[in-house]
Amino acid sequence: MIRVYGEFPSVRGSVPEDPPFAAHKPDFSKMKKVARKYRNLKNVIVIGNGGSINSFRAIAGALKCKKRVALLDTMEPEVIKRTRSFRPRETVVIPVSKSGNTVGVLEDLLYLVGRGYKNAVAVTGGGALKEIAMRMKWDVVEHPNIGGRFAGMTSCALLPALVCGLDAESIFKGARKVYASKKAKNGIFKLAKSMFELEKVGYDEIFMPIYSELLGGFTNLITQLVHETTGKNELGQTIVTAIAPESQHHTNQRFFGGVKNMVGFFIVVKNHEKIEIRVPKKLNDVKVRGSSLSILNGLDLAKSIHYEFEGVLRTTHERGIPYAVLELDKVSDMSIGELIAFWQMFAYYSAIVRGQNPFDQPEVERSKEITFELIRNLNERRKK
Repeated sequence: MIRVYGEFPSVRGSVPEDPPFAAHKPDFSKMKKVARKYRNLKNVIVIGNGGSINSFRAIAGALKCKKRVALLDTMEPEVIKRTRSFRPRETVVIPVSKSGNTVGVLEDLLYLVGRGYKNAVAVTGGGALKEIAMRMKWDVVEHPNIGGRFAGMTSCALLPALVCGLDAESIFKGARKVYASKKAKNGIFKLAKSMFELEKVGYDEIFMPIYSELLGGFTNLITQLVHETTGKNELGQTIVTAIAPESQHHTNQRFFGGVKNMVGFFIVVKNHEKIEIRVPKKLNDVKVRGSSLSILNGLDLAKSIHYEFEGVLRTTHERGIPYAVLELDKVSDMSIGELIAFWQMFAYYSAIVRGQNPFDQPEVERSKEITFELIRNLNERRKK
């Protein structure tokens, strides 16, 4: 189970009722049946925006997919053209959209269809995407009525995971451990409430170094869950994610030397694979930081990354900056499920303690309306 510790305000309060997404049970039987159709294909292209793709991005980045994967969440031509190395007959395309009317998803999908991609599975709740799938005779997997950013343990992310040869059931079991644990939920609720208490006294930003390249795919998911769920009614903290220890060479300066409005939130992995350094004898006396390279001989790089983190943590403590540490035992199918569920529950509780609706995003829809109106106007001008 994920462990959380640190120096942040101690709070009390009753844990709210479980959110609907925590009770959802995916239809693994149907998803496996669909996934088996594409087991011999080499490539997967997943199309989506926001919550429709961010949970799978986190999963695919952390675990070893058995197929080559491309993620499309943009209409940028130069990015889309990179998929040309994925031969159509060797590729399955998975467009994901709860409403089925996300214009960006439809645009990318139609581009690929126009280039001869015929293998596809649509994950949707209806709309234009379902209509397209029916006419093209593609498989359709139902996207349940769960908002995208909270849909990580649904067909939204688990179907692509299965198609990529990942153990989606173990990922789901990891999430269920969090959803079903009173102790875990109590800890997450207290942490969410503590962060709100810190926001009230001026800590309106969270600096989040993630000490694992494998977990880099979580940056978008965590940012979306926190910002879209709590950035309402002139409330909500801004979260600044960064991959560490690289972040120590840039954002540490801001964290320690800038405006004192940042709380630290570190994500670390306790157990890494063991890899040791061997320093050639002729390099032993090379000087570095008042010592010599010989002190690095036999050093386990897993310990090295831990020491990088420990140096930042101790400095944070010395400066009196509030902080939390979220520690995974190791990166695995189960722990990735746990981590997704942790952030879903954290975002949900964070909205509850602020008196917000955890499931809406009123400021997001207006820009989508304007975008489609511009496309419609362009089409009208072309007709003239």
